[in-house]
Formats: sequence, C-alpha cells, structure tokens
Amino acid sequence: ALSKPDSDCELWREKKFEILLGKEWLSGTFDRAVIEKDASGEPVSATILDFKTNRATTDEEIALLVKKYEPQLATYREVLARMTGLPLEAIRAQLLFTRAARIEAC
Repeated sequence: ALSKPDSDCELWREKKFEILLGKEWLSGTFDRAVIEKDASGEPVSATILDFKTNRATTDEEIALLVKKYEPQLATYREVLARMTGLPLEAIRAQLLFTRAARIEAC
C-alpha cells in the first residue's frame, strides 16, 4: 500500500488543502493520495489512504472505526474530486490501521 504503483501517477504525501465546500471552509491534510494518470498525463483515478493509529486490532473494533471515519473520508473524496477534476466514482478511499497493519475500504 505504501509503494509507488507501476502506472504513471502523482503521489501526494502529507499534502495540505484549504477549500470551500458548500458554505463551509475546510482545512486538512491528505496522509497519502495516489493520482493515476493516462498517457497524456490527465488524472483517471485516485486512491486516498488515511492513516489511523488507533489501538484497534479486532474485526469488531475496526468495523466500528470504519463507520466512524466514513464521513471524513467522504469529505476527502469530495475535496480530491474538486482538486483533480475526477468524478467521485473514480476515487477510492481507504483507512490504514497502523497497529493492526490492515487496510479497510471506506
């Protein structure tokens, strides 16, 4: 999950953003985002990977945290869509639980 993909891409690490979504001003940081590009250099898809250092290790604990963080990742997808011009359906969001060494789609 942390290695660079083989395809042509742009890798963001700890990339800060400030954006107006609706009537709300948001500031945040993408832990990691991989923007895959086509042969002409245009973005075609992206994956957001958000690191979580929670102490969760069981399936039940992680499932609860995935639900908890879904709104945050939905916002990150919307921000990335605005920043790249990608449609929401072209952006995947994942949580990386560092203690459990586990990735979960969100």
